[in-house]
Amino acid sequence: MIEGNETFTILGHMAKSNEQWEHFQNGNDVLVMYQGPHAYISPSNYEEPGVPTWNYSAVHMYGKATLINEEQEVRDLIESLSHKYEKYQNEPWTPKYPDRIIDAIVGFRIKVDRIEAKSKLSQNRPKGDRVNIITNLRSSGSEGAIGVAKLMEENEL
Repeated sequence: MIEGNETFTILGHMAKSNEQWEHFQNGNDVLVMYQGPHAYISPSNYEEPGVPTWNYSAVHMYGKATLINEEQEVRDLIESLSHKYEKYQNEPWTPKYPDRIIDAIVGFRIKVDRIEAKSKLSQNRPKGDRVNIITNLRSSGSEGAIGVAKLMEENEL
């Protein structure tokens, strides 16, 4: 979960059995990667000869990690995450974990100090090629391809 408007904090949790949480100790620098939709782009979409490529979007967030170990804070974190993602369900699930489950979870907070984002959406191609790419991506039926088509349409605006 990401909080903030001008500065950002990433909040989350993982199982204690997942050794990755150990890298979050002592305020270590960490990288969180968010991969957006991505899809193969065939040169058959181009009006003039070209080469195959891959369209994508991604965000990398860098920051300092700290652990959330106190039981009530872990419970509060899980409840916040659940509320955020469950509120759109027909019957939202509410976590009611026994202490032994909470003891098996490690919460974390990452104070973001740098963000890098990149979108490669055939913006270097002529408009006719981009229209062909969008049309073909939409007709593919692939979730990733349709997502790329939507991003390309937004970029055209």
